[in-house]
Amino acid sequence: ASIGSVISDIDVSTSKSRKNLNKILIIITVSVILLALAELIFKIGIVKEISKNSNVMRVIIGIMAMLMICMFGKNCPHRSFMHSILGLVLLTVSAYIILPEFALYMAISVISHIFLDMFNKKRIKLFYPLKKPAIAFRLCSAGGIADYILFRVSGLILAVELIIKITGFLK
Repeated sequence: ASIGSVISDIDVSTSKSRKNLNKILIIITVSVILLALAELIFKIGIVKEISKNSNVMRVIIGIMAMLMICMFGKNCPHRSFMHSILGLVLLTVSAYIILPEFALYMAISVISHIFLDMFNKKRIKLFYPLKKPAIAFRLCSAGGIADYILFRVSGLILAVELIIKITGFLK
């Protein structure tokens, strides 16, 4: 769920999710090149093994789909594709391909991120690629007092939930 809550901000050049995506893309690219060279030179059968196991192939396809969605999204204006119904559906489908149980958590976390961003002053292009309507309730701003309070309160709630879960306090 934490992936879905931060992935929507991959279109912000200073976001941690974007910086991490760039690192992941470099690692994957280098790994694929090295594996392709190993396959080509030493004929080790990587492609054959992956093709035999449909679960591995499904996960690889899902991860590649999610990475392609993120690569597209990081090059879009902030609060457009990655904050849209289209982005939500594509991310959820790619999560489902990777692990069906993961899809619901991805959807909920992306929806909650988009919903909370609607309260901001900057508009969200929920119906991307359509430019209008763009939605903003204009009740608060990023980095403002409401943002600060919501972050602290939600962090406190999470900490209490974790303590209860770990200690079994309410059982």
